[in-house]
Amino acid sequence: MRRPSLLGALLFAASLTHAQSIDSLAWLSGSWLQSTGNSQTEELWTAPRGQMMAGANTSLRGTRASYEFLRIVERDGRLLLLVSPEGRQPPTEFALKESGTSRVVFENPTHDFPTRVVYSREGDTLTARIEGQLRGQPRSMQWTFQRR
Repeated sequence: MRRPSLLGALLFAASLTHAQSIDSLAWLSGSWLQSTGNSQTEELWTAPRGQMMAGANTSLRGTRASYEFLRIVERDGRLLLLVSPEGRQPPTEFALKESGTSRVVFENPTHDFPTRVVYSREGDTLTARIEGQLRGQPRSMQWTFQRR
């Protein structure tokens, strides 16, 4: 059985840790929809331009609608996810924790909930997941979108 080289293992770990630039997240761009029963959630992401990707999420549950503005920005050599539920300012910042060819994790351990935001893509399916603790209990929510 062949063991992986130390250099190969280090290169693989580095590829999971930091995106080279915002361009490495182009796989996230597009129009994504999740529809179940009387609930519909849509998420839109622009292609990377000028060290930024802009996003918007709209949800409709019955007659109740909600929205949030999203941005991924390249600032001081780091990637940040900026989230503004209902347009609130200033946005909550989540720093890049790890990144691969079709998965990215952002974290803000000081935020109440969520503390982690995870996006992954397989083909025409995008999964978004938030994780953290509420009232001292682990909690997560997940959305599975299809490309529109």
